[in-house]
Amino acid sequence: MGPSPNKNPAIAVTFIKFLFSHLVETADVSGISPAMLSQWTDVRDHIAPAPIGLFDSATKGKGSNTAPKCSPGDDPNCSTVLLPQEWPYYWQVGDNPLQLYAIYPGEQVGIHSGPMQQVAANTVVQLDAWQQQNSFPVVFPAAVRAGVNFSTVNSQLEARIQGEMPPNGYLSQGGGGIETAGGLLAVTEMLLQSWDGVLRLFPLWSGEDASFRSLRSVGAFLVSASLSNHSVHDVEIWSEAGELCHLQSPWGGGPVAVRDGAGAAVTATKTAGSRDVFAFATQPGEWYSVVDASD
Repeated sequence: MGPSPNKNPAIAVTFIKFLFSHLVETADVSGISPAMLSQWTDVRDHIAPAPIGLFDSATKGKGSNTAPKCSPGDDPNCSTVLLPQEWPYYWQVGDNPLQLYAIYPGEQVGIHSGPMQQVAANTVVQLDAWQQQNSFPVVFPAAVRAGVNFSTVNSQLEARIQGEMPPNGYLSQGGGGIETAGGLLAVTEMLLQSWDGVLRLFPLWSGEDASFRSLRSVGAFLVSASLSNHSVHDVEIWSEAGELCHLQSPWGGGPVAVRDGAGAAVTATKTAGSRDVFAFATQPGEWYSVVDASD
């Protein structure tokens, strides 16, 4: 039997990683056996990574089974990108964005991912699938999570809405229904991201003042915050389940001061290995306010 024509497809390996990561996270409440937990952990830790490769924007690499021969360090047309599968090499500009599933909804890479963040951003920009007729629920949230600049995402989103959304607010694209949902997530995640368990306020917002109230986040928190004159303020967090809260300081990585609903100080400690993420304990059904401790 010859080699598989579709080795390590991104949509499969990233969803398997996503599934087993969350199974392991919930093992303490699911009542599984230690043997099963060991199997789940083994799958999570040893599934193949999301496939990556090279893309030469001068040739586009359309449908080729041979990866472009280029060097990202020497060729300005060459960049490292996520691929839809490891082999055969395939890239079609404007195509169905299977390679974006490693970013969203597969949750394997995002704005906190070091060098892989740039790979993710390269992928979104070079793929140029903004107008692909059923990618709306993937390409815009993926762009936001990859850290593609605000003006690019905002202008592309505005163009799609103005060109393809009738007055009833139902986007007219191929597939319909859930195939055209997703714009709301892209907008809210410009304001708040938490998919990796860390609250990040206004991670991609730029320009105009903005605010949000009671956006639900990972960890069963309802989060509110305002941004004006390039400064974040009025940060409030309602804890529904009493989980440990991890917050990226929105004040240039500076320390944060936390108080509970009664005004009592709550200890916030910088998490190990992080420059700007702080953690503090919460109680269920309690409000917490967070301010810049350097003020």
